[in-house]
Amino acid sequence: MHLDVSLQLAQLAVSMLTGLGLGIAYDVLRALRRELHRNAALDMLFCAVLLFALFVLGMDIGQGGVHIFMFCAAAAGFSAYMALLSPVILPAFTRLTGFAVKIFAPVKK
Repeated sequence: MHLDVSLQLAQLAVSMLTGLGLGIAYDVLRALRRELHRNAALDMLFCAVLLFALFVLGMDIGQGGVHIFMFCAAAAGFSAYMALLSPVILPAFTRLTGFAVKIFAPVKK
């Protein structure tokens, strides 16, 4: 079985972008956790999103399987997002979530 190098490069890039997307999803849910105090439910939601993303990654670009380097690339994308972009983006998500909670507060009562 021959695996094309360009396919592996595409798998690496998509895996890193998946990790970046998971980092954004984590920050959105982290901002919601801070406002709504529903830790367990939102953690389970993140786990479901993570599993679904890795399943789709493996079925689509991974051609039926997730290779170890794809897990590592997704973890690297997630880590890069958390180290570089999260400190800038999380406050915006927190403000947006706080604004949304204030808007929907009358609905909750």
